[in-house]
Amino acid sequence: MTCAETATDLDPDAAHLVIEPYFLALREIYIERGYGRSKRTDLYCAPWIHDSPRHFAACRDDGRAIIVAPELAEQDERIVLAVLAHE
Repeated sequence: MTCAETATDLDPDAAHLVIEPYFLALREIYIERGYGRSKRTDLYCAPWIHDSPRHFAACRDDGRAIIVAPELAEQDERIVLAVLAHE
């Protein structure tokens, strides 16, 4: 399945609920390893991300936000973790 073929019936709020536990767990790991600025990072879910060159996620340059596409919630948990860790 390519990125363009990935779809979801989840609205952004429902997708956020699926993805958030992964985000929180990764953020805690980053904080424990000395990346305290991660405490300020928030997670947002927006459909427009999937229709951008990023496909599944993007982040602000200042590290304050990670924005994920709802379609990320349909991916294998290893992909979810990899995408979030990358951002």
